[in-house]
Amino acid sequence: MTRWFHPSTLDFTSSSWNQSRFRTKKTHSSKHHRHVKNYQLLRELTQGSTCTIYLALDTKTKKRYAIKEISMTKLQRQLCMDWLQARNPKQQQADGCKRRRIHSPPLSATTHCTESILLQSLHHDNIIKWVDCFEENNHLYLVTEWIEGSVLVDLRKDDDGNQIEDTDDAYHSFDPSTLRSIFTQLVRTLQYLHEEDIIHGDIKPDNILLTKTNQTKLIDFGSAIRLNTSTRAQFTQRRRTPAFTPPECNGNNKKEHLIDHHDPETIKHYETAADIWSLGLTLYCMVYGKLPYHSEVTSANHMELYGLLSNLTSIPHQDYVNQDLCNLMDQMLTVAPLERITLDQIMQHPWFLNKSSTDTTTLTTDT
Repeated sequence: MTRWFHPSTLDFTSSSWNQSRFRTKKTHSSKHHRHVKNYQLLRELTQGSTCTIYLALDTKTKKRYAIKEISMTKLQRQLCMDWLQARNPKQQQADGCKRRRIHSPPLSATTHCTESILLQSLHHDNIIKWVDCFEENNHLYLVTEWIEGSVLVDLRKDDDGNQIEDTDDAYHSFDPSTLRSIFTQLVRTLQYLHEEDIIHGDIKPDNILLTKTNQTKLIDFGSAIRLNTSTRAQFTQRRRTPAFTPPECNGNNKKEHLIDHHDPETIKHYETAADIWSLGLTLYCMVYGKLPYHSEVTSANHMELYGLLSNLTSIPHQDYVNQDLCNLMDQMLTVAPLERITLDQIMQHPWFLNKSSTDTTTLTTDT
């Protein structure tokens, strides 16, 4: 099974940290540091399919920031692949690696800066703060505040990128009060975003930073959209992490049918439900240290995940976990999006309100 671990247990000299894909590269001498604008790129933090994240120093103010370097070429190629997948996912799967000519609109400046525009408009203590955005040498650079801390729950991998298997006792879960505090922050953050008609689109432990004081910071708005300006193309071309993608976003043409035949409020409910599903899986990872799927599922494609999730009848739980908490996770992971619990209902749930009669046994704790 996929295994995760709590940031407070991190030993930065241990083999587990050395095997993590989030481990920073060794720092080179200053003469080898690249410069973009007035920023010195100190070291690489992590990589994505179209971008690289760096720790950077503002040479004028001497303050540290996080910089996302986005390759325009890779982004254009990725958007073309998404466009092709959205047009005919079954054919794309059948074709495998066949090369096909793709005719798609050129990448616009608006597409480049969507994440920056959204971040610049957001002002919330639990959302990473926008600092700057600029283009240079066919790359887009998004500068945000630098947070001293760790990702919420870190997935360990070996040097070949394979998941490391552990025993069930290897994960040290959050204590009940810390778990509820962190989850409450995440719910309030999503409430703020949804009130602003913004869907994050990629809620997962890797995109949530946790400071030393247990404050959460939501990052990576690369998949986010603003509902009142969205087109069908924006709905279909958004990229999500497969393992945290809700079942309704893995099917073929179901969302297009919804967009054509339902009112804006129903569409908003449908879209916000996707964030709630991903938040439910994140909560599950915080409780159990793993996803409720077998490890091979995390590398499955969207169509395989859709088949799995569509037939999902129950979420596996352990007897030591508080029943109200299990009930909340079950409701957040309801397959039908319009039947999934809403944020307003989550905030009235007994476990969220700390009204559970068995809360002292929510999770096992060290004695």
